[in-house]
Amino acid sequence: MIRSKPLQAAHKQISGINITPFTDVCLVLLIIFMVTANMFNENALHIILPKASPVQPVKQPTPVTVYVKYVDANHAPLYYVDDPINSISPAELASVLKLDKAQKNNTEQLIVKSDAKVPYQYIITAIDKASQVGLVKVSLSTQLDKDATPL
Repeated sequence: MIRSKPLQAAHKQISGINITPFTDVCLVLLIIFMVTANMFNENALHIILPKASPVQPVKQPTPVTVYVKYVDANHAPLYYVDDPINSISPAELASVLKLDKAQKNNTEQLIVKSDAKVPYQYIITAIDKASQVGLVKVSLSTQLDKDATPL
């Protein structure tokens, strides 16, 4: 008589789950959603916008620029208004800013460009003198730091 092997291998318990069919179904659904998503945009509404005459763009006044340096032998600040060549004293700053504002169609914009080592008080002095003559929209110019990470 021939003896056969026991049937233990046929009754082995399955210890894992085959997720291949589930993955196939998910990928098919993803493809279906990607194809049909293009149908639901605003171009599908076919809206015809009304016509209007073109509008002339409003010319923005040129801002006043103040440069602040800290290289005087007396450790006093050097101010430059729209001209980084001719320096003016802090006492003259308000009158020069007022004159420059009038030449630029009474702009309210001021750009402060300062050396990184200038004490903060000198920058505040320039902003204070500018606000006295009506330059109230102030921007501080900076340089892009290539090593910094975005916030």
